[in-house]
Amino acid sequence: MSKVVVLLIISIIITASAITSIYLVKEKNIQNKLGDLNSSVVAINITKENVVYYLEQQPFVSALPSNAMISLKLYNFNSGKREIEKSYIIKKGDVKESTQDNYDLEIQIHSKYLQDLGRLGFCDTVKKAQDSGDLGIETKLSQISLAIKYKSMMEYKDCLGL
Repeated sequence: MSKVVVLLIISIIITASAITSIYLVKEKNIQNKLGDLNSSVVAINITKENVVYYLEQQPFVSALPSNAMISLKLYNFNSGKREIEKSYIIKKGDVKESTQDNYDLEIQIHSKYLQDLGRLGFCDTVKKAQDSGDLGIETKLSQISLAIKYKSMMEYKDCLGL
């Protein structure tokens, strides 16, 4: 092999190494920036006034069966007994402040957990309330009927306290 060919091969290897190094450094910088963005999650202040909008944005609400109806009630123990503060009806893609008696599932959660919604998300907040004994679940359906009706929502069972 001639010296020119050897020098050409060496220069190609050096150039390829330099390009690879530059690419890896840029990729690492991008990952660092994304990591910074992911680690700086901003908590949203959820209140009784904006919880409807917040719930409508939750993936489990749009995943509900078209004929589903869930009652969500916020309560407190300010008087020494459970007092319902607000009631919401959740249907596929829709949340309204309202009450209904013909719900499939009723979720009662202490209103103190509103402050956790914006930080933890709905599903983790329900799980936290359940673990603390501050979650009540009632259904008017049999376990079999509930399982059949909500079978497409198994990935969201923690969101429903099930």
